[in-house]
Amino acid sequence: MRKLTIVVLLLLGTFAIVAWKAAPATGGHVSALATTGNSSVSGNYAVSFDFHDRQVDQQDGAGAGTLFFDGKGGLRGVISEINRCSGPECGDSYVVRASVLGTYTVFADGSASLDLCLTITDPTPGNVEVHWEGAFSTFFLHFRFIQTLLFPTCGSLTFVQSPNVTTGTADKV
Repeated sequence: MRKLTIVVLLLLGTFAIVAWKAAPATGGHVSALATTGNSSVSGNYAVSFDFHDRQVDQQDGAGAGTLFFDGKGGLRGVISEINRCSGPECGDSYVVRASVLGTYTVFADGSASLDLCLTITDPTPGNVEVHWEGAFSTFFLHFRFIQTLLFPTCGSLTFVQSPNVTTGTADKV
């Protein structure tokens, strides 16, 4: 019986040493960013955002929708938003629905850039391109972003700094 106890203790000690040596040197936490890149993000994300423009037309609004990331740098989806403004060129609030087609790049630190072409179907057909900058959380379950650039049409080489303050989130569903 004594020999069996010694063997069991030796095996447990050996197992503990092997496990300790194999543990990462990051305080016991495994980094989710070890394999960061476009393939880190795939599937559906629910997106929500709000925007404010106190300078030009006093526009306020919010939006929600869904984006599908293909794991290869492409995305698509649908966004709906409601706008309200009180400037001279504005009226009552209105709802905008747009299909989304775009690209994304995920960098080694988990930050990301998204270029979105929004094809508006209602109330006035047209398109606009926006650029979102942000970062993904650990395990790429959440994305926080700000809108930084606005292009008057999709594919345009001319851009302006986003005229409103737009912030939002996207969560994996």
